[in-house]
Amino acid sequence: MKNLNKLCGAVLLALFAAVTSTASALDLPELMKNLSVQKEGRARFVEQKTLSVLNMPIESRGELSFKSPDFLQKKTTQPIQETLTVERDRVILNRSGKEQIIQLETQPEMRAFIDSLRATLSGDLPTLKKSFLVKLSGPASKWTLSLRPLSANLQRVLVEVSIQGRNSEILFIETSMLNGDRTFLTLLN
Repeated sequence: MKNLNKLCGAVLLALFAAVTSTASALDLPELMKNLSVQKEGRARFVEQKTLSVLNMPIESRGELSFKSPDFLQKKTTQPIQETLTVERDRVILNRSGKEQIIQLETQPEMRAFIDSLRATLSGDLPTLKKSFLVKLSGPASKWTLSLRPLSANLQRVLVEVSIQGRNSEILFIETSMLNGDRTFLTLLN
């Protein structure tokens, strides 16, 4: 009888683990659907850049805002003030009162990276798959989306964009460049 109770307990525990695992599993289409629901958002950020040419990381702070499908803005408030705005097919950099405009059609690598962010925030899987090998791991409560470039040109610059989140919320973005530079962007809601 004692062994039967142990066996029943073990079976119940295994069934509970299987049900819990299945309930929290997250697949890529489901994540993209969850992300697509939020059409706009705003979050404070802390960014650390480790550059191969510097001994110490550079830290900056500010606010990110997004409006689906193609508006993304990064306002840095510390240590310097600058605004980087992505609108449709152009990037506008405003620093110290000077404005620089870059047309994305002339910068395919920059475009692919920006499209990866906009497509993730919009939940646009077809756009992501145009430029990246997309892999999702982890449960809904702590998922990681790995984006590895497909094109040889982008592979010469970018190793991977790793996006971590919880449910439909993006919490952290890590960018690894081929030259060893890395960017860690933490979103604070």
